[in-house]
Amino acid sequence: MQRAAWLVHRTLEFKDKQECYPDATRTGIWLQENLAKMFNLARIPKHNCDILSPIAPISDPSAQSITVVVNDWFYSLRVYEPQSTTKNPVLCRPEVILTRLHAIVNDARTRPGTAPPIGVLSSDDRDSWASNLDHLFSLSQKNRDTHRAIVSSVMSLSLDSETYTILSNSLSTLPPPSRTTQQGLDSHLHFIRSVPSNVSNRFFDKPYTLIVDPSGRAGIMGEHSFCDALIPSMVAEFSIVQGVDQDFISSQSQSQPLSVSGWARLDWEIDFEISSACEKARTNAVKLIENSDNSVLWFEHYGSDWIKGQAELSPDAYVQIALQLAWYRTRGTFTATYETALTRMFDKGRTETIRTLSTDSRAFVLAMDDSLVNTESKYVLLKRAIQTHTRLTREAATGRGIDRHLLGLQNMLRGGERAELFDDVLFSRSQEWRLSTSGLSAGHFFRGTGFGAAYEDGYGINYLVAPEMVKFGIESKNSSPYTSTERFKIAIFRAMTDIQSICSANLKPSSKL
Repeated sequence: MQRAAWLVHRTLEFKDKQECYPDATRTGIWLQENLAKMFNLARIPKHNCDILSPIAPISDPSAQSITVVVNDWFYSLRVYEPQSTTKNPVLCRPEVILTRLHAIVNDARTRPGTAPPIGVLSSDDRDSWASNLDHLFSLSQKNRDTHRAIVSSVMSLSLDSETYTILSNSLSTLPPPSRTTQQGLDSHLHFIRSVPSNVSNRFFDKPYTLIVDPSGRAGIMGEHSFCDALIPSMVAEFSIVQGVDQDFISSQSQSQPLSVSGWARLDWEIDFEISSACEKARTNAVKLIENSDNSVLWFEHYGSDWIKGQAELSPDAYVQIALQLAWYRTRGTFTATYETALTRMFDKGRTETIRTLSTDSRAFVLAMDDSLVNTESKYVLLKRAIQTHTRLTREAATGRGIDRHLLGLQNMLRGGERAELFDDVLFSRSQEWRLSTSGLSAGHFFRGTGFGAAYEDGYGINYLVAPEMVKFGIESKNSSPYTSTERFKIAIFRAMTDIQSICSANLKPSSKL
């Protein structure tokens, strides 16, 4: 609870101050626009198409609170206090947040019965969740008020009741990570992504949920409709870069006053239909969880310092070409590959697609395992592939990509209208992103990141390129006979090692003394 209170306070400090990126800069404006989409709102399930709720104004009491979920019970915890001398409410001190957290946890532990696991309904398919939410609204005004309070709240905090640990994978042939264990990395990843025991201790419609377990292990889960992953990752990195203040820890007594104000229950009224829906949603969620083959790879042989300094290549393009090589070696074919490009230089800019699979990346991959191609030729092909990828990245970031334009044209078609291009089989196949990828910042303080595979027989890969290492978060599906996260980790490790060997064999000796 101490760590949760501290991280909540740090998160809201970033939200309120944004001192690192003032609004006088283009980056600051872009950051403010996107941060505004991350707090005090939620995704609302609707039939056929969801909507985003309007951003709740700070004058709304719900907008001055966070949603806390403990043992599947929902609560509101006020994190801002009104001030007579200032126009806007002021962020509470972390010790005030902690005192209220203690009161909430004590209430959740001592109240009779078990909570209705409403949170798991938000994990279900969107049309089912829309129907169940409509039914909840029809049962009572209290349910409408509870949902509105959750939607309008600043963010969500889930306090889990167990420290989840997976069995060690002793069969891995990869070198173990330093400073931690593979078991520790993957246990952390799984508990954040949800396991059967905590899947209803969530509200998946909030864009930013902080999750903390009894050991103090923490992470965030994001809903991706509002803004791009770089935004919550920046907030999270700010939150954890400063550890819990020791003065704050030492000042907190183990026994907290329980009769405190500033928090309230957010209860639901349910019937047999909702209870049945919760059981069905849990069954569906457990199937998804059990089908998810996800893990973290710490590649520690080198990082961006060597790629930029010695090889003089773009780190992002370098990693992308390594992923192409890893895919081909495990599948014997090529696939459309998605990489996210930010279009932040444009007003309200979101993303464009960088298509990693190109004629040049394909040529390099085919040459890598061809014994008739010498090392020098492979190096020439590598540099050409990386130059092409760098050009495609620049084009996507400056509005000269193709996918968002084509999506816009598709959406302009009226009922009954057709365009020959969009009926073309090649066009459809070119958007089957069996390799869905995205890079974030260096993530010095992150154990890993990740997202799901877009296709049943594909991979979802998020990576963090740090100066001395690269961290990969990889997900595939157990149900597919064509994929294996462990096998792909080995392929990435080998690809990164082999490409370095090609570079090292062709780099000129340094002229520096």
